[in-house]
Amino acid sequence: MSRIIERAIDISSVERERSGVSKCEDFVIKFNPSIQLDKNQKHEIALDQISMTYSWHNITPKYGNNTIKYSHDRGSTWTTVTFPNGMYSYKDLNDYLHQIMKRNGHVNSNNKYDINILFVLTTYKVIIELTNNYQLDLRNTKFGELLGFDPKIIRSTEEGSKLPNITNSIDSLHINTDIINDSIVGGSFSNTLFVIPTGTLNRSFPFVKQPIPALFNEVSRRTISSMRVYVTDSLSRPLDLNGIDWHMRIILRST
Repeated sequence: MSRIIERAIDISSVERERSGVSKCEDFVIKFNPSIQLDKNQKHEIALDQISMTYSWHNITPKYGNNTIKYSHDRGSTWTTVTFPNGMYSYKDLNDYLHQIMKRNGHVNSNNKYDINILFVLTTYKVIIELTNNYQLDLRNTKFGELLGFDPKIIRSTEEGSKLPNITNSIDSLHINTDIINDSIVGGSFSNTLFVIPTGTLNRSFPFVKQPIPALFNEVSRRTISSMRVYVTDSLSRPLDLNGIDWHMRIILRST
């Protein structure tokens, strides 16, 4: 029986090639000397531990979902609201909209707001509440997708026709590397080393994941002089970590 040899490889985005030019969510690590793998053995890698920070956004211009317009006079004039890049909850969206409305003097005589974004736990849908001739324009933006609304002008209180997507479909992180290609995700072969669900993570906070048991994938090379590591979401979109570096340890197993 062949002897099992395991070695730990620590990888940090801080030590990436061309630091300052490459990004912490998509970088290359150089190995010096190169790792030479015995052609008579089977070689696999698995994630041992990863530490990251919940630093990605659900609203940015690149997603096309950072602007809406509202009218306080039945559609005669419109005010554009531009949300700063960030990770927003339903309450955050409502609070920022109210902040802009207050700045513009659009608060009624009872010191209340005539546009409210309300998430309803019983139906898992969002209600946009409108009073006193206010309207909300969700056309020409993907903002409505976060709330379950089609792109249109909303003229009276209405419930979204679809389930909301407040995470912008960032429901899992895929940690990928170009030294494997036999991982199966969603029925297709991929470079994904590990998938991290985001549902239990807290915005802006660091987190550590340690898969038990470790899930091994076969290495596709016999000489490893460099290794590309990149992070995507469940839709294979590059995930912007906004410059927050991260670290992982992988296990290289030879049998």
